[in-house]
Amino acid sequence: MVGLTIFWCVIGGILSLVGFYFINHKSKNQRDYTVLGIVLLAIGIMVAVGAQLNIYINGTQEDLVRFLFWTRD
Repeated sequence: MVGLTIFWCVIGGILSLVGFYFINHKSKNQRDYTVLGIVLLAIGIMVAVGAQLNIYINGTQEDLVRFLFWTRD
């Protein structure tokens, strides 16, 4: 469960970074990708927060401690 949480947090972070890039990006033909950037940023944040909430609500205490402090078995 911890591995999937970390995976989805990374995916959410990548989506957020791509969204942030599109917010600040102007193409050569003056297309504006601000709306696409805002959507990707919002989806990325929701994916990362949702993965963390899932381990907090559905995970065991051992899973939560392992995720928060990156400890090994």
